Amino acid sequence: MSHPRFPHGPWHPVTEGLWMVTGSQDLPIPRNMIVWRTAQDELVIYSGVALGDDAMAELEGWGTPRHLVVPHYFHVRDAAWFAHRYPQMDVYALPDAAGRLPEDLQARVRPPRDLTACGLQVEVVPGMKYGEVMLAIPVSDTWALVFTDVFSCGRAPQLVARWLGPPRGLGVPRVVKFGQVGDKAAVKAFFRDLPGRYSPLRWVLSAHGEVFEGDGAEALALAADRL
Repeated sequence: MSHPRFPHGPWHPVTEGLWMVTGSQDLPIPRNMIVWRTAQDELVIYSGVALGDDAMAELEGWGTPRHLVVPHYFHVRDAAWFAHRYPQMDVYALPDAAGRLPEDLQARVRPPRDLTACGLQVEVVPGMKYGEVMLAIPVSDTWALVFTDVFSCGRAPQLVARWLGPPRGLGVPRVVKFGQVGDKAAVKAFFRDLPGRYSPLRWVLSAHGEVFEGDGAEALALAADRL
């Protein structure tokens, strides 16, 4: 199918079996795609970004693209491109995001909780105006969490984008706080509870911003405090 593919950066290997790439779009907002390889060499693609041929060939060299997570109402633009490129791929989305997908994909949509069969954990961020799917990925004896919009790390170079981003470079972006968070207490409690379920927590990734690597429990506590 004909579909725009925007400039993007190189693949960033986060750790063994986990990658991230940052792409662009017609809006001045960079967006990340995260890819995890299961024990069966199947690829779970989170917030798909249509890449150039060389980058897609590199992805296909890691395993079989089998699972596409459409994790958020605002992250659907390249989902149909992936689904048509890989006809055997399952698509996972919450109802509000699924409703924005083309009609011919509706029969392929599965609830995100079905992804637990791949060996990871799935949670829905509470307190949000739009459904947001979070993945908890086991990496050796540690964990990586993957969010869409509710968490971000890093400071944008542009002044306006920096102001709209997370306070002091880590936490809930201001634009998300005022536009997507419906219940701050619920989001804060969620952030504070996560390390108890996923410990030790070493990485926190999201669809916007940089990879956080370090004490993930401390990072989420800061995010809760700054919300």
